[in-house]
Amino acid sequence: MTTSSVALPNEGIKSRIIGKEGRNVRAFELATGVKVVVDDTPDTVLLSSYDPARREVAARAMAQLIADGGFTPNRIEEVVEKCQGELDEDMIREGQAALAIIGATEHHQDLPYYVGMLKYRASYGQNLLQHSLEVAQLARSVARTLHLNEDLVEAIALAHDLGHTPFGHAGQ
Repeated sequence: MTTSSVALPNEGIKSRIIGKEGRNVRAFELATGVKVVVDDTPDTVLLSSYDPARREVAARAMAQLIADGGFTPNRIEEVVEKCQGELDEDMIREGQAALAIIGATEHHQDLPYYVGMLKYRASYGQNLLQHSLEVAQLARSVARTLHLNEDLVEAIALAHDLGHTPFGHAGQ
């Protein structure tokens, strides 16, 4: 899936999204890295990107801009930056929750962020965070059967798809 849709309260908002000579839509696309599709689809704007995290930031930012009506290039940059920060915080929370599920209490301080990033990635249509948690659970069972260190095997299994995430924070 490479698109997300954002519902509009009315058709009139489309002209505000586009802005004079397209300046608002260009500013939004530049700030988010996501293509905005404003077409004849009633009461909807599409956001297109192969990067689900970028689409999530763009969808949050678009919804906030629509709610407060602040479609100016400066306001767009502010809202996108705020939404990126919120998404980073969400990723850390998701990663902490996943690490808590497997009982990983000692880890590098950046690990929750990278594990949380998996929530915004997919492989073969499956969410990578959910997949990694399932693999961790299965790996623990195998480790128990083979009399291996269950905690270590489970932690390794949880981290096995971290290579599917871009290293560094999404905004960098």
